[in-house]
Amino acid sequence: MTSSLGPRWAVAGPVVSNAMGGGGGPDGFRHFMQHLGPAFGVWLEDARAHQLQWDTDTLDSLAQTVGDGLPAGDKAAAQAARRDRLLIQLLRLIQDDNGK
Repeated sequence: MTSSLGPRWAVAGPVVSNAMGGGGGPDGFRHFMQHLGPAFGVWLEDARAHQLQWDTDTLDSLAQTVGDGLPAGDKAAAQAARRDRLLIQLLRLIQDDNGK
């Protein structure tokens, strides 16, 4: 997400990104949906069939697993500062591009 969809959506938005994925132009979004739309239905059916059970044990397990992979204390603050710095840079680039 941070090196593919996220940056693309940040600069173009999801609709334009999907239209470009379908070849761009006025028919790009239609082509994208004709090509991938049926798969979306299958993915949704699969997601519904495998819904997460929100019981306390499951939530505790997920929270522990996610927490194990995230920095704490000063490292968490450094991660937040990095995120904010990159977001500001990205927003400045978008603003500069829009103000050509």
